[in-house]
Amino acid sequence: MKFIKKQIVFTLFICILTHTNLYSQIKNYDNSICWEITCSKASKPSYILGSIHNLDTTKITFPIYKVKELIDECSSYCMESNTSAIDSTQMKEFVSNILLNNMKLNFRDYLDNEYYEKLIHIVDSSKGTLKSFKRYLSIIKPGYIGFMVTTEKQLGKSSLYAQTNLQMDSYFQQYSLFKKYEIHGLESAQKTLDLVLGGTYKESIFVLKTCIDGYYEKDTIDLIKNYVNQNLKLLKDDAYLDSTMMNRNKVMADGIDRLLQNKTVFIVIGAAHLPYKFGVLNLLTQKGYFVKPYRIDLKVNKKTNKQLTTNLPVLNIHFSTINLSDKSFLYENKNNFFSLRFGSHVATGNNHTELCT
Repeated sequence: MKFIKKQIVFTLFICILTHTNLYSQIKNYDNSICWEITCSKASKPSYILGSIHNLDTTKITFPIYKVKELIDECSSYCMESNTSAIDSTQMKEFVSNILLNNMKLNFRDYLDNEYYEKLIHIVDSSKGTLKSFKRYLSIIKPGYIGFMVTTEKQLGKSSLYAQTNLQMDSYFQQYSLFKKYEIHGLESAQKTLDLVLGGTYKESIFVLKTCIDGYYEKDTIDLIKNYVNQNLKLLKDDAYLDSTMMNRNKVMADGIDRLLQNKTVFIVIGAAHLPYKFGVLNLLTQKGYFVKPYRIDLKVNKKTNKQLTTNLPVLNIHFSTINLSDKSFLYENKNNFFSLRFGSHVATGNNHTELCT
């Protein structure tokens, strides 16, 4: 009897020790922006590219042609939200959701002078699209302004950014459309936007204030420099443990798993979704996939390059006009790379709702 008890205790000890060792061996998956994924069911690998969505190619050389080769190898493309599946009416509704429905609401009534002055300072010093929206801040939902403020901090405070001239997700989507490859999405664009907008109007005001405070916090992380150095520590540690982030990671990993059951795919998602224990790469490893870095090299330009030209043909152009009282804007959709024209002002972008996530 004593012998049996000893055997049970010894077995339990081995199980605990093994579990501890496995836990300690979880890889960080934070040392590459591109990864090769293989499984026993597929003869060819798939690939995941971590994106920060916006790059300045006058400062950074990005290996566009190498990525195109990998897309051609897979003959299928996947991104966070498949905007090519959204028709003009849906896209117009999506864009209009960024704007206030009740024109009597004004975030200026809910921001004290200190916050308002800080916001205007951020807008005036913007290197991105935020400055283009200055005249129209009163009709844009506060949560979306907060998102743009966060994006401005992540981009604008880096020495490797002066302008956006490559939005890699949309660019490679357009390339895949031109090559007539299948396009897939992992999330609903509207659901992702809802997360950004911040619930009720008062809740979104709180989100805006938090983003303004965050802009002025000292942060030693240079997101773009880390990205160029293949270092996926792009955010503060607590951001990777955020419940929304972890839930989105699970949704993406499950969606990728479904796709890879019967095809090879080139996947582009926000780079911050890839690393660490609750990241997409570790979740795929737990599902039985083999994941390893696939090296594609970025480099900082010693001299300022000329702006990248994509030379991709424009396949379709749709125009829609939305009128809101005496305010209106023109929505121009070129393969879902859109520009919002407020009077003579232009703000360009795509409907990603996070910069690196």
